[in-house]
Amino acid sequence: MSIEEARQKLRNHWAKKFSDIDPEWPYWWIDGDGYCLGVIDGCNLAAAVDIIEDNWEKYAHIKSSKAKILDKDLIRKDRRKDEISNREYSRRVYEEAQNKT
Repeated sequence: MSIEEARQKLRNHWAKKFSDIDPEWPYWWIDGDGYCLGVIDGCNLAAAVDIIEDNWEKYAHIKSSKAKILDKDLIRKDRRKDEISNREYSRRVYEEAQNKT
């Protein structure tokens, strides 16, 4: 499998882990080891996965919570967090995909 195919497999793996959004909670709050990496509109899964791809080797755990904007300066995130990327597991998935013929 090519590097590009392995990369795409990893992106697909992460994409499946994002929770469904709804009208009340239309955004994803993404954090790496507790640091906010971004708040992404739930209609843009590719942008959310881009954040994961840019950061998965920097943070041991990247998680996502649903979020909503309460006013122009205040964002509230849901208490529930979904782990999108675990650095060690993601590294294994990538290496296994790369090693497949």
